[in-house]
Amino acid sequence: MKIQTNIYKEFHNKSTSDDRRHEILKDNPAFGHQLCLLQMIGKVFGYERKLKGKNAGTDEILKVREELELPILKEIHAKILEIQEKFLPSGKFSAAMNYIVKQWKKLLYYISHPEVPISNNLIEREGVKPFVMTRKNVLFANSVEGAETMMNWFTLFTSAKMNNLDFEKYITYALSELSIHKMTQETIERLLPYSKSLPDDIKISNNSQE
Repeated sequence: MKIQTNIYKEFHNKSTSDDRRHEILKDNPAFGHQLCLLQMIGKVFGYERKLKGKNAGTDEILKVREELELPILKEIHAKILEIQEKFLPSGKFSAAMNYIVKQWKKLLYYISHPEVPISNNLIEREGVKPFVMTRKNVLFANSVEGAETMMNWFTLFTSAKMNNLDFEKYITYALSELSIHKMTQETIERLLPYSKSLPDDIKISNNSQE
């Protein structure tokens, strides 16, 4: 986490001894609370890194999130509420805490959904950034409906890319299946880019990516 690293560096650059660190935290209580929260957040992300590193299965992900990560998140929530009672709301730190409290239920969604990552960095990098780079294309959509259709296709393409699918083969397969089967919720879910029911021959092999 870049923010976490920067705060730690700032803290240690200013402090050359335990006494000096204690003095800094005493004079800047909000800074101390930031360190405390970031340490707890770091623990949660640490568990996620381990899960990703070992390519953990669904059951293990749920177990770690519910038994190890959720208690830490509850501590974070309680700590934020405690800080908000003691300090006047101001600055980016306060804005960040207010945002977390307002979005708390949404934040906990990933706990019981192993397919959902803890961070949206992947979406920002693979989904939002390419759209921002091509946003001028939307100017030629001519209508709101046209722009929405363009974004639907763009989302489908990006999702297919993130799931290592050959988009041409994927869309050909999906349209072929839809011409045979009724468009029920079950059919749609079976054809989504992240579905495990998709055939292997529409996936991009590791060799072709290198």
